[in-house]
Amino acid sequence: MKKKMLGFIFGVLVCMAPMNVMAAEKFDPAFYAATYADVVNALGTDADVLYNHYITYGQKEGRLPYAGATGGVAVDGIADTTVTAVVTAPTTTTANGLVPIDQLANYDSLKKNMTDAEFQAAYDEAVVIMEQLVGLSREDQVNYISEF
Repeated sequence: MKKKMLGFIFGVLVCMAPMNVMAAEKFDPAFYAATYADVVNALGTDADVLYNHYITYGQKEGRLPYAGATGGVAVDGIADTTVTAVVTAPTTTTANGLVPIDQLANYDSLKKNMTDAEFQAAYDEAVVIMEQLVGLSREDQVNYISEF
């Protein structure tokens, strides 16, 4: 259970380094941000972070890296576009300021391969940890979790 919970937390907060890929088209961070508000809400609008998300998660999830792309296609670097996106808050939060389980960004991919009971148990354990992180910067949150 602890392994699933840590994977759950890191899946929400941290993106892994990009893999090297060969492709004809470049990743368009402006398109990606405009298309996937859940990613922007979770990670912000930095082009490198959005690219890392696509390479690490989005490609496997079948997301589109640029307009007219086939879902999950490989890309060759980042296109030179300016990202302008509005980050929106969840429509509701729990009493402790955390996002309710049914409003988690990437809910389906986080829940993948888990039963409802396993997902609820992982969420409940993550809440105990995350309550301690409410109000801290993302950097402080990641530092705390990496020491966990």
